[in-house]
Amino acid sequence: MGAEALAKFLAQRLDYLLSEETEKFSGLSGQILRLKRKLVEIGCFLETMVPSRYGNESVDSVRQWTRELRDTIYEAEDLVDQFHIDANLSDESEKALLIICCGSDLESIQVRLTQILDRKPLCDSSAGYRKSFSSFVDPGEESLALLLSKYINLPYYLRSCLMYCCVFPVKCGLSKGKLTRIWMAEGIIQEKPAGEILEDVAEGYIEELVSLGMLETDQLGCSRIEFQVPNSLRRFLVDEMMEENFMIACSDSEPVIPATVRHVSIHNCRRNDAIPNLKDLPIRSLFVVGIRYWESQTFTFYGLKYLRCLTWKI
Repeated sequence: MGAEALAKFLAQRLDYLLSEETEKFSGLSGQILRLKRKLVEIGCFLETMVPSRYGNESVDSVRQWTRELRDTIYEAEDLVDQFHIDANLSDESEKALLIICCGSDLESIQVRLTQILDRKPLCDSSAGYRKSFSSFVDPGEESLALLLSKYINLPYYLRSCLMYCCVFPVKCGLSKGKLTRIWMAEGIIQEKPAGEILEDVAEGYIEELVSLGMLETDQLGCSRIEFQVPNSLRRFLVDEMMEENFMIACSDSEPVIPATVRHVSIHNCRRNDAIPNLKDLPIRSLFVVGIRYWESQTFTFYGLKYLRCLTWKI
C-alpha cells in the first residue's frame, strides 16, 4: 500500500474514532484532529506525485523520503491502536496518565510529519496528470504497460483493493463475497451518501476493475465466479508490496518477517516447515492458505494485539 493510501486511510480512521468513540478519545481530540489534518495534507500532496518525474531528485532519495514518511505514519497508527487497547484495560486514573503520554507522543509525530513534508521531493505536477509506468516496462510488454497506466490513475482505494487481491497464491481465485469481506475488514470501502450499503459499493469496485481488465474472472460451475489479478500485473504489485513491507509472503522453511510488516500471507508450507514467529509483530492482517499439517496447538495468535483481519483457507 502506498504512502498516499496509508495517510488517507489513517485520516479516515481518526475521523471515525473522533465521531464514534468520542468518550474514549475525548482527552486526545485536539491532538487527533491536528494529526488528521496533517495526514490529509500529506495525502493531497502525495496524490500529485508523478512517478519518475522528481526534478533533480534521484529515485533513491525519493524512495528514502517515502519510506521515512510511511514508517512515521505506521508509528502514528500503532500509537492510536495501542491507546485504544490500553484505555479499555485502565481505570480512570490510569487513563488520565495514558492521555497525557499519548497526547505528547501524537504531538511529536505531528511535528515529525511536518518536518518530513517540508523536505518533500520537488515534483513536476504542472501537466496535471499522472505519467504512466510505461518507462519501467520491458519492450514487448505492451499489455503490462497499458495495465500500469490504468493502475496509476486509479483512486488510492482501488489500488489498495487490487493489492489485497494479491495476498493469496497464484491460481487461488477469490469470490465476490470473500473480496468484499476482506475489503470491509480492512476499511478500504468508501462510504457513500444516501445509505448505500458497503456490499453494493464493493460490487461496484469489482465491476470497475473487471471492466478495466485489472481483474480477470474464472467461471466455476453454473453460478460461482472467482476473480484474479492478471499475472503480469500481479508480479508488479507483489514486488511493490514486498518493497514497502506492506505484505510478506512466507512459503519456505526459514521465513523471515520484518519487524514493521503489517500484512502477512503464509501459504503452501510443507509438513516439516518451520512455523513463522509472529508474536508481538504489528500485524493487521494474516492470510493462511493451504496449510494442512501444522498442529493447531503449535500455531498461536498470542501477541497479535493489532490483528483485525484473519483469513484461513485450506
